[in-house]
Amino acid sequence: MPKIPTKSPPTPKSAPHPPLTQKQKDEIVAIVTVGCSRKIAARYIGCTQDFIRRTAKKDPKFAESLQRADLQAEITSMKSVNAAARQERYWKAATWILERKNPEDYRLRPPGTFTPEQLKFIMERLSEIIAEEVKSPAYRKRILARLDEMMKKL
Repeated sequence: MPKIPTKSPPTPKSAPHPPLTQKQKDEIVAIVTVGCSRKIAARYIGCTQDFIRRTAKKDPKFAESLQRADLQAEITSMKSVNAAARQERYWKAATWILERKNPEDYRLRPPGTFTPEQLKFIMERLSEIIAEEVKSPAYRKRILARLDEMMKKL
């Protein structure tokens, strides 16, 4: 009687990717510098994002170049947005900057929502009303304690 295997046969591992050449590292940095993601750079080179990450972890100079490339891409993009924002017809660029730099003050909120400051003000006024209108000290204390607990959770 043939023996039934108890384990499935091992799956062959894919061949390890050869180390990145200096040319490939330079190409990755150039791709990231123009604003593309590391995912796009990995696809262009023919490796994975994780492989780029591991390579950068082992090569501090490459890691620093990647970090500077990310920053350069962000700076270049922000320069373009700022240049557009200086032209009145591109006012949306200015609002984009404000929404991202100061989201609490400028980001769009769905109708009927409150900022944390507005909610705090509402809860303080509500607590004052309860303190004035609920005559029983025991009830008033319990209600205010529950409101306080709810605010802490928020």
